[in-house]
Amino acid sequence: MKEAFMKTKQDNKEKTSNDEKYMNIAYTVDIQGIGAQQFADQLYVSISSLRKSKKDTENIRVHIFYGNITVELAESLHRLDTDTFHVHLHKIQQSDLNFMQQFTKQNPNSIARAWCGVVYARLWLAKFLMNESRCLYLDADTMVRNSISDLYNSDLKGKSLGMVMGCIPEYGYNSGVIVMDLEKIRKDNRWEQLNEHLRKYALSYFLPDQTVINRFYLNDICELPLKYNYPPRTDIKYNGSKLADSAVIWHFYNGGTKPIRFNESDIAKAEWNTFL
Repeated sequence: MKEAFMKTKQDNKEKTSNDEKYMNIAYTVDIQGIGAQQFADQLYVSISSLRKSKKDTENIRVHIFYGNITVELAESLHRLDTDTFHVHLHKIQQSDLNFMQQFTKQNPNSIARAWCGVVYARLWLAKFLMNESRCLYLDADTMVRNSISDLYNSDLKGKSLGMVMGCIPEYGYNSGVIVMDLEKIRKDNRWEQLNEHLRKYALSYFLPDQTVINRFYLNDICELPLKYNYPPRTDIKYNGSKLADSAVIWHFYNGGTKPIRFNESDIAKAEWNTFL
C-alpha cells in the first residue's frame, strides 16, 4: 500500500493543544447498505458507554476512521464531546477503501453482507495516528462497562499488540479489542510484508482481519484477560455470571449474538438500550 494511504480527511477540529495525558480510542467503520442503522446504533452505544464509564480524571480522544457515515450519526457523536472526551471523525479516501475491498469476497451492499473492506483499516492505525504512541482499537459492537485505563496501559511485554483469546481458540485472538503499541509497529516497518500477506492469503481467510492479525503478528501478541473482551450470550453461560458482571468490555460477537437479537428482558439488552 502506498504511503499516501494514510492521508485521511478530518471532518472536525484538530487535536486539542493541552498537554494533559489522554487515551486514544480508535474505531474503523463503513455505515451503509444492509444493516446500516444497526451498525450506527452499535457505534453510538459503544462510544456513549465509553464516555459514561470513564473516570472524571481521565482524558479520552475517540478517533473514528470511516468510509461512509450519516450526517445524523456524526452530529449525535459530536454531541458526546466534553472537556475531557473528544470525538474526531476521519474520512478514509475512496481509493484506499477500494484497495481494502479487494481483499474481501462479499459485496458490502448485498443481503448476504458479511465483510466490508474497512475491516482491514485497523491494520494501518499506526499510520492513521502517526503522532500517537499507543491506541486501543474497539469494534463498534462493544459496550464499555468500566474504566478502560488499566486495559489501555497494559504491559504488552515488548509485543506489538495486546488481545484476548476468542471463544473458539481455533480462530485465535479476537480482533474486536486490541491494545496497539503504535511506536513499535512503526519502528518494525513491516508494511510491505503486510501488503504481500494480504495479496497472498486474505481472500482465503474465513475471518479476514482477525486471521490476518493472528498470522501476520504471530509471536507478537500479548494475551490479555477475558474481562477485557467478554462475549455475552443468550444461550450459554461463559465462565459464569460473576465474570460477566465484572467484565470491563462486553463484545457482542460469537455467532452473531448482537444486542438486537437479545430478549428485551435480558440484562445485556436492557443495559445496551440505556445508551440509545
